[in-house]
Amino acid sequence: MCRPYAKESQDVTAGVQALMKSQRRVRGVVTCMDQGRCALRSEYGRFSFDTRSVKPNKNHPERDPQIGDACEFRLSHHLPPTAVSIRISVPKQHNPLTMQTCYTLLEETCGGVTSLLYQLEGSELRHSVCVLYLLTRVLDCVQDSHLKNKSQLLTGPLETLPDTNLIYSVEAFDKKLIMGLPSIYNMLRSLPVPYQESIQLAVQRRGEGLSRCGKDKVCEDMAQFEECCWAVGGLVWEGLSGVFGVQVGSLDKRAANSCGVFVTKCHSLRSPELGVKRPSVVSVDNPNAVSCTNFMVCDAMSHLPDCLGYIHSLRSDPHVFRFVAVPFLLAVCTLYKVWSSPTPYRGSSLGRDLSLHVMNMRNPEDFITHFGLAHASFTRGLHPSDPYYETALQKAEIVDVYLA
Repeated sequence: MCRPYAKESQDVTAGVQALMKSQRRVRGVVTCMDQGRCALRSEYGRFSFDTRSVKPNKNHPERDPQIGDACEFRLSHHLPPTAVSIRISVPKQHNPLTMQTCYTLLEETCGGVTSLLYQLEGSELRHSVCVLYLLTRVLDCVQDSHLKNKSQLLTGPLETLPDTNLIYSVEAFDKKLIMGLPSIYNMLRSLPVPYQESIQLAVQRRGEGLSRCGKDKVCEDMAQFEECCWAVGGLVWEGLSGVFGVQVGSLDKRAANSCGVFVTKCHSLRSPELGVKRPSVVSVDNPNAVSCTNFMVCDAMSHLPDCLGYIHSLRSDPHVFRFVAVPFLLAVCTLYKVWSSPTPYRGSSLGRDLSLHVMNMRNPEDFITHFGLAHASFTRGLHPSDPYYETALQKAEIVDVYLA
């Protein structure tokens, strides 16, 4: 159902104000349709609009906008801002019901990624990333269940999951996701073969990786922690690199994997529910909690050179670059914030201002600026009395070489 423009969103950002004043056209994607009103999302946020503002497509004058359609629009002069003068790009192949189901599931499952997803160039690439994220979330549902045969389900065909006992072992929304698998696979089959192959390989590899993780992603030692981070995050980013590679050319999957492992480790520092639960030897419940936290920060920093090299290789496509760089930069800010904190699970939120500042990043130059400021602040905050001070300083100096 189409939600009205949120009341709190009337606190319009400077970017939206500039857009309203300039009347510049921007790209977006239709995300909701309901009784003559619909909503779209762009890099500037979510905006509602009236279907009467849609200009007829010259090749399909009778066709109404559908969820998942790419579009261009301007913002109204009045507040709250709404989208006007909409131009819809009609995809060559479309199944409105299938796309609506998949994008609705994505909004409800991976809300944090949708605003970046809608900015990707080309409907086929957007649909591919949508399907990949949904299928990886299905794998998480299986991994988090308490079924005795979940290892078999993880390595088997996911399309058969609605017919298994899994639907009785998951939360209500996860059940909705499982029952939506036919639509997800219909969308997968409508994609070009290179995208299909990349997604299927990524899902297969991640299912096999998760089957080797400990129960509920609880690790007994650092070796198992590394392997679980590789399965939980590394293989997702490796799969994304395969999908992006269809459009931007071959990418370094090893470096992409390292990025995914890095982000997962940062999430694990912020909250065990967001990543992989740390081994007890470096738990925040350990009497030497600060030392354990700093050890984990240094461990994650080992991936930074690979991450920076991978992100640098994406500069040719600004939309793919931003899709990867924004979550990476948010993870970096989280990592640096928990240094020497005895309670990293509390007080590690970045705050709305910093998060919006990162989300407004537009190009590689902005990325270097944001990352450089965060890294410089972290380096200045290091103190010789901090546990693992020398290790952190050495790893920071390696990163300085990449920023030079």
